[in-house]
Amino acid sequence: MGIELTRDSVAMGDDSRAPHLEIIEGATIGEVVETILSMPYLAYISGGKATWVVAAAGRPLAVVAEQWSEARYLVAPETAWEWKYVHVHFHGAHDPDEVFAELSAPGEHSPERRRR
Repeated sequence: MGIELTRDSVAMGDDSRAPHLEIIEGATIGEVVETILSMPYLAYISGGKATWVVAAAGRPLAVVAEQWSEARYLVAPETAWEWKYVHVHFHGAHDPDEVFAELSAPGEHSPERRRR
C-alpha cells in the first residue's frame, strides 16, 4: 500500500508546486521517516535551521531538523505504520529542541498548537 506524503509550503514560489504529493512505502514509523529524510523532499531554508514535524491523522510522530543528523521520535520508531496519509508540518527556524520538548509534554496532541 502506498502512503500519500505531503508537506507544508515554505515560500511563495514553493506554493506553485503544492500540495507536494509523493507516494512512499514503509512498514514502520521509522521506515517512513527515514524514507522522507532520504528524499530531496523537505525544503531547506536560508541559514540551514528548518524544523519539521512528521504527523499522521493529526498525531505528531517525529521531529526532524536540518541541524540534526537524525530524527527524534515521539513514538517508538518500530511501531507499525497504519495510516494512508502523512503530512510534514513546517515550523520554520524554531528551535527543534523546544518543538520536540513541547510535543513530548503530556497533553500534546497536535503540531498545529506549535505553528505560528
